[in-house]
Order: sequence, then structure tokens, then C-alpha cells
Amino acid sequence: MSKLPPKPRHGFKKSAGWQLRIFEIRDKIIEGVGWFWLAFGIFLIGYGIVMSFFWGPAVLISIPMAIVLMLMLSSNELGYLKRCWKINRVVKSMEGKTLPPHMKVILEKEVKIFHRLPENLRPRLEQKMMQFLATIPFKTKGLIKDGFPDRIRICVAAEASLLVLNRDFAGYRWLKEVEICNRIEGASGRANRESVELEWEAVQRGLADCTDGHSVTLHEFAHVLDTVDDNRAQSIPVSKDSPEYSRWEVLLDREFDRLWVAHESREGSVIDSYALKVQHEYVGSERDNPLIRPEFFPCATEAFFERPNQLQRQCPEIYQLMKEFYRLNPAEWSPLKRT
Repeated sequence: MSKLPPKPRHGFKKSAGWQLRIFEIRDKIIEGVGWFWLAFGIFLIGYGIVMSFFWGPAVLISIPMAIVLMLMLSSNELGYLKRCWKINRVVKSMEGKTLPPHMKVILEKEVKIFHRLPENLRPRLEQKMMQFLATIPFKTKGLIKDGFPDRIRICVAAEASLLVLNRDFAGYRWLKEVEICNRIEGASGRANRESVELEWEAVQRGLADCTDGHSVTLHEFAHVLDTVDDNRAQSIPVSKDSPEYSRWEVLLDREFDRLWVAHESREGSVIDSYALKVQHEYVGSERDNPLIRPEFFPCATEAFFERPNQLQRQCPEIYQLMKEFYRLNPAEWSPLKRT
């Protein structure tokens, strides 16, 4: 790629450290409210049980009050704990299991990238898919053309599970549902750590060609992994206390500038120009509202899985970091055989 200009004009500017710290503290307080009431409710239940031995059963009235309190103020946290419990139980029960024959037929027919996987990784992908299908609910919205339930679920689960093939399934621990739509206004998909919304036709386009660097499923589920630890879509998919955080931050700053130069000069890049999107992190006033680069990691993920050799040649440091994050090396996989 070209040398960096003195002042890249992509529009991203880092906020001052103290400003970011204020937003981080605010976010932690907001996230902590539900956990506080959950802990307080558990305390009231324990208090009621213990005190009933001294003051009689009348004090047990605190238990239903505590339960109502937790259901009202900590429903999200209770749902999270339930999903974590379910994931742990399902992961253990799915050890060594693979897809039923009728689902395997759909996988082999519809999901082209499956045929690039080394033979030793294919049973593991099927196992991860079984875990995904058993823990993540699917919803459909509108009339889905050529999309019957098993086909939709297998196609989405295959690419979503590819991202956690060699990672802990807990990367999807906040995910409540996947919604498949006939049409999404102004987008092919949307995602945060709790939900993914996909346009079915866009999913099919991504499945049809696994070498063009475009897959809405890979893209949106990369957003889930990016936000899982801190609920921030900033293209640093590790927690701030991770020893890898500073490495990701330095690489993002440098490679974002280089990608802008590549596209601005029309030299082009294996990573799509959509990765250069810059936006304010919070809805509302732009004053002191930090800027983020939400699309760099998802777009790099698409290139990593679908055009790994080109990414390795053009952006070796990005490829290496993605390789370490996903614990996979797609550049060594067999090329897709054309039929």
C-alpha cells in the first residue's frame, strides 16, 4: 500500500482520554444498575430465609418482594445468566455430535466455504453448529422466498459458527436471537451483541460466492464478537484489560489510515472501503460524542475468511492478528473447486 499522507482525511479523530474515561464510567454505571438490583434481590431472599428462623415465617414476605424486584429491574441480567447456563449445558451435551443427515445435506449443498475447510475441522464445525442451533432462537419476519426453516437455520449457523470454530462459544453469550427478514430498509444486516438481523437474499448472495470477500453473515456476527466484552463496536474485539488490547489499537490506527490511502488513491484493497465508515458512538448530540470505526473489524473478517491469500499478501499484520484471534489459518485451506 502507499505511504501515509501527513493528515489523512477520513474524518476519524480520537477523543481526549478524559472524555473517553467519562463515557466508559457512565456505561459501566448503566450496565451495573441491573446487576446491583439482582444482587440486592438475592440478598433479600437470603435475609428473609435466615431471619425467618429468628422472627418467624412472617419475614418470608421479603422473598416474593425480592423476586418481583429482580424480574422488574434485572430481567436482562437474569436472561444473561440463563443463557450462560444453557450454553454450558449444551456445549457439554454436544461433545462429539454432528449434524443429522438431512441437515448435513443442506450444509454441503448451500454453504460453499464448508468445502474449503480441512477435513479435520468439518466435524468440529458441525458440533459448533449444533450448539448454535440449540441455544440461539431464530425468528423470521415477512415472507421469506425459498427459505424453509432448516435451510435458513443451517445456512446462518454455518457461517456464524465458523467464527467461533476454534474459539469459546461464550463469544455469543449475550446473543438473544437471530431474525431473518425479507427486506431491511437501508441495509443487508444489523447486529449488536444481543441480536442479529439479516436479509435473506443477502445471506444467499454471500453463500453463493465464498471468494469475493462479501458475506453479510460473517460481517454481522463479527460485530457480535467485537461488542461482546465491552458493548462497543470499535473494531477492537478484545476487552480493555486484555494484554492484546494495545496491539489491536496500534494496528487499527495504522491500518485504518493505510486503507483510506489505498482507496483514496484508487489503488484499492482486499478490504472493502465500507471498513472506513466513521460514526459517533452514541445517539444524540455530537458534542464530545466519541468517534468510532465500527466496520473495520467486520470487513477485515470477511476478507480473512473469503480472500485470505490476498489479505496475507496485502496486509500481513492484519492477517496475523486475525489468525491469532480466530485461531485459524484460512490461507492454508484448499481453494474451492469450481464445478
